Amino acid sequence: MTAFSRKLLLALTLAATSSLMSGCALMDYTEAPVAVPFGILYQQTKAPLSYKTPFKVSDKVGRAYTSHIGPPIMPVLFVSIGDASIQAAAKSAGITKIHHIDYARTNILNMFTRIEVFVYGE
Repeated sequence: MTAFSRKLLLALTLAATSSLMSGCALMDYTEAPVAVPFGILYQQTKAPLSYKTPFKVSDKVGRAYTSHIGPPIMPVLFVSIGDASIQAAAKSAGITKIHHIDYARTNILNMFTRIEVFVYGE
């Protein structure tokens, strides 16, 4: 191995290590009133996406989800499917008046991610 290739390998290793240690590789893009912890190996969390006070409990729940399969490094080379919109979740249960919205996130080894939206209302 030449001196140049050793220096290049060292530079690439340092760049990869610093990006992993800085948290850039583990960013959680879900914005919500409650930020859930992010698990690299496994994550299964549920939290509110929106709410109104006073809080009203509803038996009617609509669900919608989206899934991604593949490493986060090159997401365009793999598969993402689904419609996790609030409109799709409300439509699935015939909800016309929304009380509040929750979301759930499942992550396995950062290779499979599923975001599910729960809409509660009338």
